[in-house]
Amino acid sequence: MPASVDSEYRLYEYVGRSLNDLGWDPRNPSKGGDVYWQQETKHDPNLSNALEGSAPENVVVIPSEHGRKYWVIEVKSRSTHINKAVTEAEGYADKINSALPGQARFVSGVAGSPADSHYVVTKFHNGKEWEEISINGFSTTGFISKEQCNEFLRQNSPTIDKFEYSSKLFLKKANEINTALHSNEIPVGDRAKTMAALLLAMAKGDDIQAQSNAKEMIRTVNGNIEDTLEEHGRKELYPVLCLTPSISKENHSKYRDALVETLQILRAMNIRSAINSGEDALGQFYETFLKYANGAKEMGIVLTPRHITRFASEVLLIHAKDRVFDPTCGTGGFLVSAMDYVKSRSKERKLWEDFQSKGLYGVEQRDDVYGLAVVNMIFRGDGKSNVYGGNCFTYNFYYRDGLVESQPTEDERLDGATMPFTKVLMNPPFKLKGNPEREFVNYALTQVTEQEGLLFAILPAVAIRGRGAHKTWRTELLKRHTLKAVVKFDTNLF
Repeated sequence: MPASVDSEYRLYEYVGRSLNDLGWDPRNPSKGGDVYWQQETKHDPNLSNALEGSAPENVVVIPSEHGRKYWVIEVKSRSTHINKAVTEAEGYADKINSALPGQARFVSGVAGSPADSHYVVTKFHNGKEWEEISINGFSTTGFISKEQCNEFLRQNSPTIDKFEYSSKLFLKKANEINTALHSNEIPVGDRAKTMAALLLAMAKGDDIQAQSNAKEMIRTVNGNIEDTLEEHGRKELYPVLCLTPSISKENHSKYRDALVETLQILRAMNIRSAINSGEDALGQFYETFLKYANGAKEMGIVLTPRHITRFASEVLLIHAKDRVFDPTCGTGGFLVSAMDYVKSRSKERKLWEDFQSKGLYGVEQRDDVYGLAVVNMIFRGDGKSNVYGGNCFTYNFYYRDGLVESQPTEDERLDGATMPFTKVLMNPPFKLKGNPEREFVNYALTQVTEQEGLLFAILPAVAIRGRGAHKTWRTELLKRHTLKAVVKFDTNLF
């Protein structure tokens, strides 16, 4: 007897839920919703006449300043039939456009099953042809929102170069991923690494196919990770970021399901586009994920809010000739902010590219967070950025012959070498035993240039107002350095 194939009907729940997540109302438009389901199009005289009695799985009605527009969705139960689904959606949309010129502007093909994941390809019609859409430099892998639809229509283009994603979406999807990992018995301590590995694998390509067993799935994901790291000259990170299967064979099936479900959620939220938006989206998503996984507090991770990292870049007036350093960089929030700030103000492409490759430096002690910082840079086209793993106190950087390099801290500075960094941005971890916040400041100041160097540091109030050792430290600090300003942040900032 041939193997059974799931009905296309089983994808309808996925389509409805995904559209709802993005703000669409999956109800019939005649009842105040946005989505026609199959034969419901026959109750719309214009659509019914245009489709000549045929009925696609879905037609989404897009409210637009240019009048009503349509988005046709077709589904197939086999992931290998994704192109067929897109072609059929195009056929329905072309019928609509023949009768109602310029009304059907989007099509999506959806293929797969709950057990083997879902794949989504979406195209836009620019008036002449169908082209696959992309946001922030990456093709979308999930559905799109009303706001995104209207931006494509406004530009009459399949490409949006700058779009920032909703924090609410991150919140929802981070919770879904944690639930998927928890229900498949992935330990709390392994969840952050699992997600980082899948994100890095997706940097190579978002079409990772669901394999029938855990070993094959892990082999596929790890192959992508190794290729991506080798391509960006960071192969030494492979042991840190690769997936390792459970010793117990009984857990293999659940581990495989955890990977498939997580990949599905990441694809549905267009994660590659989201990470490449104008903010530290990866850091924001990761912080939210850790909160749901109950890992942020015990891991001692507090990520700096986006508006603060942006403020730091603005007050330091970072420019393309700066060399920027964050000795406690986490997922790279300050570095991302500096990158975006310089990019938005650079008129010469060569200056911007030099800053990308030679102007950003960071150190992160936690292996999993260090890996995420590298993932962040790779997604942003800067995989060769200088992010180092380990304790910042073990690094002594220097600048010579146009390059920043490191040497052991106990060595004397090399002939012709100078302090390397012109701008330092940092939010050192609070309340660490043995390395209080002021020690991070002392270290950072040994790495900054003497004449033009500037430091932006977030510190607890006690370091600024405290007596005893804190006061002695401030007194000695001000003998050697100039304090430009103190800004008090809200006590609830973190």
